[in-house]
Amino acid sequence: MARKVTLKDIAEHLGVNTSTVSRALNPETSKMLTAEQNRRVREAADELGYVQNTMAYALKKGRSMTIGVIVPDLMNPVFPPIVKGVMNHLNKQSYTSIIAYSENDIDLALTEIKRMKGRQVDGFILASPFREDASVDYCIEHKIPVITVHRTVDKNVVDKIVIDNESGMQQALEHLLLLGHRRIALIAAPQNISDGYQRYWAYRNLLTENGIEIDEDLIVQADAFSLEAGREATRELLARGASFTAVIASNDLIGIGCIEELEKQNLRCPDDVSVVGFNNMPYLDQFRVPLTTIDIPRARMGEKAAKLILERLKNPDMPLQHIVLEPRLLVRRSTALCKG
Repeated sequence: MARKVTLKDIAEHLGVNTSTVSRALNPETSKMLTAEQNRRVREAADELGYVQNTMAYALKKGRSMTIGVIVPDLMNPVFPPIVKGVMNHLNKQSYTSIIAYSENDIDLALTEIKRMKGRQVDGFILASPFREDASVDYCIEHKIPVITVHRTVDKNVVDKIVIDNESGMQQALEHLLLLGHRRIALIAAPQNISDGYQRYWAYRNLLTENGIEIDEDLIVQADAFSLEAGREATRELLARGASFTAVIASNDLIGIGCIEELEKQNLRCPDDVSVVGFNNMPYLDQFRVPLTTIDIPRARMGEKAAKLILERLKNPDMPLQHIVLEPRLLVRRSTALCKG
């Protein structure tokens, strides 16, 4: 069996002190060295086949160097980039992550949290919570560091990284108004989830601010953030018989489902009905009708969540953080001038 490469081996290879190598390979002390020193040490470590003893490092720190990450739905394209952002930052800091998904089930999320707690994770990043959520309450009760990202709870009891949903809805609505649309329908998402709730109320408030009377027949509730929910909601909207020239969907999957159902009922997008989505999931520009949508910085959300949970671990008494990221409108070919 080959002898294990040590810090001393790297130091001798480079002709530097062992303390210099140790600092370079520790994310918390690497800032004490120049970028060139860090680069030389890392390259030498890779060349010699050095593998850090993370268990010894964790024991020294009194931590597992592991963060639990829970997302609600692996099939929803919003969440993989968030997870990637989390993992990228944690890896740079010599942390690992355990990923689980809750299937949008509060009880399953709580079960996963208890299981991970048994594995001594240092804290949690949750993209899964409902507006009222037992898993968040559990973390608070047991003094477990926890960050919510993208979705969050109503109570101001945890650090939050969220999107400015009101700004996103305002950009979508103003885009349609500039195209001449006034009969603008909303396919709302589940109201027990923060994004669905905030986007719904932003739509109502912004219509009122723009002097447009709210027509309740133009608001239909989807029961999930899914293609089929978008199709079903569009069928209900059309069955009501109220006229409309545009639809704002509470997420992209709902929006794509809406377009599919419109076309099934011989309504063309955008010639007959313009559609705007929300979230900018991957490959939207590859659909037959590329979807106009509200882009959210998903990977950056994940990176900020990872950074914030590590800051919380270092400074558990710091004030609660509420970070709001700005979305932006991406205009594609699912919206056009109103012809009605």
